[in-house]
Amino acid sequence: MTEQNVVGSGDDGPIRKPMADFTDWTHEQVRQLVDVEQVYAAYQAARTELAQRFAGSMAWKTVRGHQYLYRKRKVAWSSLGPRNSETEAAMRPSMMAGRG
Repeated sequence: MTEQNVVGSGDDGPIRKPMADFTDWTHEQVRQLVDVEQVYAAYQAARTELAQRFAGSMAWKTVRGHQYLYRKRKVAWSSLGPRNSETEAAMRPSMMAGRG
């Protein structure tokens, strides 16, 4: 905004009048805005999923001669079960991400 738009001042700063010379967006600009919003929404969803899938760490723990898969999130460790094909499959992405 330019100084021409300032009509006074208040406790929160300058008081501005609405801009009279506003120009409508072209169809191309609107299309680009929609595209950017969609790409950003997909980026946010992917980032959230990645953060949730790889949050914390995983490790095998031996208890009374049996191995169990444990996951740590924040400060707490919780068991995901004894070592078997399912828990090994759950551990694989963690190992590929360098957290094994």
